[in-house]
Order: sequence, then C-alpha cells, then structure tokens
Amino acid sequence: MNIGTMIKRLQDIMRQDAGVNGDAQRIEQIVWMLFLKLYDAKESEWEILEDDYRSIIPEKYRWRNWAPDNKDGKAMTGDELSNFIINLFNALKELEINETTPIRGRIVREVFEDLNNYMKDGVLIRQVVNVLNEIDLTDFQTRHAFNEIYETILKDLQSAGKSGEFYTPRAVTDFVVKMVDPKIGESVADFACGTGGFLVSALNHMKESAEDTSSNEQLKKSFYGVEKKSLPYLLCTTNMLLHDINEPNIIRGNSLEKNVRDYEENDKFDIILMNPPYGGTEKKSIQQNFPTELRDSETADLFIVEILYRLKENGKVGIVLPDGFLASVDSTKVAIKKKLMEECKLHTIVRLPGSIFAPYTPIATNLLFFDKTGSTDGIWYYRMDLPKDYKAFSKTKPVELKHFNDVINWWDNRKDIKDEINSDDDNTYWKSKYIPMDEIINNGYNLEYCNYPVKIEKVLNPKDTINTFIDERESLENELKNITTNLNDYLNNKCDEFNYDNTIGRLINQLIDVNMNFPKKMKNSIVQYAIEGKFDLSKTGDSSVIETLQSISEKRKLIDKKRLFDINAINEAEVPFVIPNNWKWVRLSELVSYQNGYAFKSSEMTKTKTGVPVIKSNNLMKLKVELNSKTDYISNPTDKMLNSKIIKGDLLMCLSSQSSNPEPLGKTAIYDMNDYALLNQRVLKLTCLDERMIKFLYYVINSFYFHNGVSRKGGGSAQSNLKLDHVMNMMVPLPPIEEQQRIVNKLDIIIPVLEVEFNEQNDVEE
Repeated sequence: MNIGTMIKRLQDIMRQDAGVNGDAQRIEQIVWMLFLKLYDAKESEWEILEDDYRSIIPEKYRWRNWAPDNKDGKAMTGDELSNFIINLFNALKELEINETTPIRGRIVREVFEDLNNYMKDGVLIRQVVNVLNEIDLTDFQTRHAFNEIYETILKDLQSAGKSGEFYTPRAVTDFVVKMVDPKIGESVADFACGTGGFLVSALNHMKESAEDTSSNEQLKKSFYGVEKKSLPYLLCTTNMLLHDINEPNIIRGNSLEKNVRDYEENDKFDIILMNPPYGGTEKKSIQQNFPTELRDSETADLFIVEILYRLKENGKVGIVLPDGFLASVDSTKVAIKKKLMEECKLHTIVRLPGSIFAPYTPIATNLLFFDKTGSTDGIWYYRMDLPKDYKAFSKTKPVELKHFNDVINWWDNRKDIKDEINSDDDNTYWKSKYIPMDEIINNGYNLEYCNYPVKIEKVLNPKDTINTFIDERESLENELKNITTNLNDYLNNKCDEFNYDNTIGRLINQLIDVNMNFPKKMKNSIVQYAIEGKFDLSKTGDSSVIETLQSISEKRKLIDKKRLFDINAINEAEVPFVIPNNWKWVRLSELVSYQNGYAFKSSEMTKTKTGVPVIKSNNLMKLKVELNSKTDYISNPTDKMLNSKIIKGDLLMCLSSQSSNPEPLGKTAIYDMNDYALLNQRVLKLTCLDERMIKFLYYVINSFYFHNGVSRKGGGSAQSNLKLDHVMNMMVPLPPIEEQQRIVNKLDIIIPVLEVEFNEQNDVEE
C-alpha cells in the first residue's frame, strides 16, 4: 500500500468537486468516510464477541450496506448517492443517546454533530468511497499498517490554514511522553486533545511494558481527552479506534466550562500531557470558573490553572507553551506562575526552535515539565538548536525524534553548557543552565532564560503569510476587546477590580508592529514564491533557457573584459531550492556586465538642482530612483565622470550604506528617468546582456533569497558594504524569457498593492 499514492488519488478526485475547498475540507471529507468504514470494521468484531450487540447506526446507513461496489451496477452513485449522504448526515446527527448509551455508541452522534459533507458530485463521492474500500480494516495487521497513512493525513493539517492548531508534530509528542514516562496503571489526560497526538504517543509508550492481556485491558481504559471542535474530535476519535481503543473516552466539549473549585479526587489524573491552544481568548463566563487572581482571557493560561486543579499528588505534566507566557510579567500571569512553582516542582524547560510548528505558525514555543512532588527550588533550561544543516524546520524538513537526541542525552546527565558560538566579550549565552529559585523571584518570575541569540528567519508561502497575519491580528484584537470590555465594566461599577498595568499600550504597539511588518513579509513571500516557479506560468512553445544563454554568451565576447566578472561553475550542493525543470540556475555574472560609480569630490558638486544629478544610496531607498532635497548635481561633468553615466532602463544596486541607516544596502532599482544621471561610487550599475530580463532580475535581486545570501562583511565600522564578488557569484533561478514576462506582469500588479509609506528616512548624508 503506497501512502503517497493513495492520498494523492483521493485528493485528485476531490479537487474535481466544486464543493471542496482547501486541505482542511479534503481531510474532513476523507476522515468522516474513514470513520464510518473503520467503525463498521470494529462492529464486525463486536458482533462476534457479543451475542447481544446492536449497532446504534440505522441498518441502511451502516457502511457495509451502502458503500461497497460489487461491480454489478447496483452501487449507488450520482444524484442518488449525493441525496443518500444528505440523509445519512441528518440521521447520524439525530441519533438518540442517553446515560446508558455506551461510549462507542455515543461517539457516532458526537462525531457527526457539527460535521459537513463538502462533496456535491455523487460520481466523485463514489470514486472516493471505492478507493477507501481498497483498505481492509477488518484485518488487524492492515489496520495497524494504515496508522502510517493516517499519520500522513494528520500531518497535512499543519499546512491546512488554521486547522494546523489541532496537530502537534509527532516528534514533539513522542519526546514529551518519553521524558514524562507514563506507566501502566496511571491515568493520562489531555484537556484540549486535538487529533489525539499526545494520547496516542502515551499509548504506544505504555504498550511497550504491557506483559499480558489484563495489562492491555487496563491500558485501554487509561486515556481521557476533551476536544470542543468537530474536525479534531472526529480525527482524534478515529485515531483512537485505529489504535484499538474501542471505547475512546474522548469528550466533546470545553473543559474550561466547569468551575475548577468543583473538581474532586476522581476528576484528577496521574499524567497530563497538553499543547493547549494559545493566542485565543475566553469569554467572561468562562473566566468566572477560575479564582479572581488567576483569571485571564488567554486560553493557554487558563489551561495551566486547570492542570493545577486536576493533577494528582505525585502526578507529572508535560506541556507546550509559547514564549509569551515565560516572559510576561503581567500580574495575572505572574500569579499563575507563582502558584505553579509553589504547588509543583517545575524542574525543566526545553526551548524549541521557532520553526518547529512550521508551516502552521512561526511562534516560538517551549516544553515545560513539572511534578506535583513539592515546590520548585530551581529550573533547568535546555535550548534545542536546529540541526547544523537546517535553516529552519519546514514541511519538507519536519522535526523528527532524532533531533531531540541531544536533549535526551542531556536529560539524565544535566550540566551547564555555554553557547560558545554566540558568546563574546560583552555577552555570555547559554545552551543549558540551572537557574535557582531566588534568581527567578528576583527577576519578577520572568522565565526568559537561555533564549536564542539569533532570530530564525523564515519566509512562508503567501497563503501561510496571510493566515499568520490574520491570526496575529485576531489574537491581539481579541485581547484588546476583552480588556476594554473589562475597563468599561469597571467604569460602570459592574466589576470590582481592574488591574492590567500597561497591557493596552503594549498590545497596541504589537498590533502596529504586526500591521507594519505585514507588507514587507508579504512582498518577500510573493517574490520568493515567484522566483521558485510556484506561479506555474510556463506554457508550451516557450523558448529554451539554453538558447538564451548561448545568445548572451555571444554578446559577452563583444564587451570590455574590465566590465565582466568570471563565471564560476555551480555545484549541485549549492542549489538553495528546487525550480521547474525548464528553468536553469545561473550566476548573476553570466547575465550582466557591471560598472562602478565615480568617486565625486564635494567641491565638484552643487545642490542648485542644475546640471546632472548624482545618484547615491539614499536615492534607492524605495526600490526606485528618487531625487530628494540632498541630491547633488554636476554642472560640467568630465569624461571620467561620464564613465559612470546611466540612462533609462539601467539596473542600479546599492553596495554600501551608513551604519546609522543600513536600509538602502543591497536595494536595487531601475533608472526610469528620461535624462541621464551619474553614479556615486557606492552604487553599482548592472547592464543586462539580454535587456528583456531587466525587470525579472530586478525582482530576483530584491528578493529575500538574494539579500539573505549576499555576504555583508568588511568595510569598517562607519559603514556596511556588499562585496562585489559575492554579489556577482549569487545564483539566479532563470526561467524562459516568455515566462519571465508573465511573472513580472503578475508581480507588477500585486506588489504595488503592498507598497505602504512608513515615513522612511530618505535624506541620508553620503
């Protein structure tokens, strides 16, 4: 059974259906069918084992009675099948359940309660059903082999927009479980279980020590989960059934809706494993379920409080939390952290790379481990770095359990580890360090230690860039709404206290930063997407890149060698990303000749705006040439000065800038004025050997990829410089000329929409 092929077949069928839009809907469509097929397979077992077994599903809606296709022309398809599915959903949503209904029966209605059937074409529904029928889930070995396919389906959630919040990378859940080490006989809970990743990892870990049938039966009753959203509830329930938990104790609801002071001993658990939703906010009626000093609108904070009320004595916890919780000194968060460390032993914090949840979110997260065995006397920190050959984790390079090996080896042999690479005479950074409790208290319960000294840069694709922006805005706006509502209530004497310190100002500043950064991130994302060939604008009949390069090669022979740069061969190992087959990687030096600017003396220039303008780095600030109040002019240029002459259509690149304003460094613009100008020595002229590709090169050179790849060493402390040889040796992804034009046309329409004025400083002294 080929995993990739099967999923691709299902996706290809569903893409033809006008009712299905996006990965999340495709996943939901596949899994509700898979659930019914799997449930039917389990019922076949229950019917053998139990003489009085009766299905909760009406007979005609059981998978066995409508889904199989015996190739006799009797299988439903087309409108008949579409209408049948509508009736099936209505029937399962209205199943009668009561207190005596067993869990395995109750979950059917709870699974379908808020689900949707997105497919409209009955013929295509039949095709999907037939592909699923190729799997024999009644066979124990086949069912367990299918777990790998199911895990692949769950991984797809990471790139399925907001649905990525429901899936925690399996390497993370496996590592946390390994460190917490739950045993058979211990109860395991996740109060926001998503797709059930932590529960399944715990099941697999505990299963290794199961010695007999009674241990296995005890094991199957050890897990408890709560999930309030329909899609992850379906995914989790199906996940548990696939792992032979026949009566998965997964509750559909919000565990924060119960007052934490009402929990009794039988509501508590030995092991709690969680990746609670963060960035979300809870309404006031939910916050009322928590003690006043611990009430917070942030969902993740409230889950920490719930854990403290539902953890047994000697119980253990492994939880994923964002950086914001660690660093915040907000009074409520401090109260929560103080309660946590007074009632539990917070012994370890593992700091995770920011890209570990990519591409769903770049938010930096941490793993917190604590036991209810006394109070905290100090915390061990370990900063998990990216593998040496990784710039970031991604969909194609996801985090794996092997990447945690260094943490695992350190776990039982803890010691301080200095970060030798990033430490210098002025700053000492730590990869691992023990922080005593008195230092934490003196630091105001700010738990921000062993941080990453260098921010991991990651350009997301356009869709994920937009979704991240929307999520960040929604999160900040929800927090602001909650605080201003509470402020209004306080002013109108509807509540007794209001204590948010400077939270409103901080949130507004964060919101401004999110808004200001979005256009730049979006431009980087779209241009990167374009130069990787993701727009898919190739057409039959496009010219050959090889022929274009041969033509350019002939032109090179006619140019003064002083204006040419040697072309170095490209090694396969250098290639930074995959491009379409009809594209080719080339050096920039293969496509352009160059001319340095002239070293003008201040005595030769005037600001009277008469004569020929001198183009400097500050004139290239906004990716186009702009004359400003400090532009210098030459009245009577000499022949030597005229060697730096530029005309309309020339490509200009800023090679250096003042340290006080590095903004122009590396920026490239096309000179579009009718009258000629002269270049200052800090600006480089690039002449395309095929003038048709000027605009495409303009976009490539201004891309995040190009800027990130060019070395910026050298030049002294007063200014920054780009090295000419590094610039000319940069690799360029080159499509056919016709496709270049299509890409440029698309970018010319999109990019201006993202141009936002932020009062950049244009007048910088040279």
